[in-house]
Amino acid sequence: MARPLPFIFVLLWLLWAVSAPAQSLRKHVLPPAAPASKTAAKAAKRVFYQLDPLTPTARGLLVLLPGLGEPARDVLRATHLAQEAAQRGFVVLVPGLNDRISLDTVSTRFLDDAIATVVRQCPAVARQL
Repeated sequence: MARPLPFIFVLLWLLWAVSAPAQSLRKHVLPPAAPASKTAAKAAKRVFYQLDPLTPTARGLLVLLPGLGEPARDVLRATHLAQEAAQRGFVVLVPGLNDRISLDTVSTRFLDDAIATVVRQCPAVARQL
C-alpha cells in the first residue's frame, strides 16, 4: 500500500515555491587588496552577498554584518530581516568578515569596495546614501 504522505509534502512544497517571491541573491568575489604575502592573500578572501530589492528602484542599502565566525550566507538563513528589507525596496549586502573581532583598516577597505560595487550596479542606491 502506497503512502500518500510524501506526495502531499512534495505538492505543498511546489505550491509554496511557485507562490514565493523570487529574490535575486548574488555572490561577489572581489579581487584581493595588495597583500603583504601569499598567505595573507589566501586568508583575505573578499566575498560578499547581495540581495536585490523586489521593487523597480532601490530605496536604500542595508548592510548586515555577520557575527564572529559566522559565514555570511548563514546570516541570510538566520534572520528574515534581509528578505523583509528586499521586499521593501532595499539592497541588502552581507560581507564575509569571518574571524574579525573588530573592523580594522583591511575590513573597512573591503566594506568600502563592496559598497562601491553595489552602487555601480544599482545607481539608485547612491542617490539614497
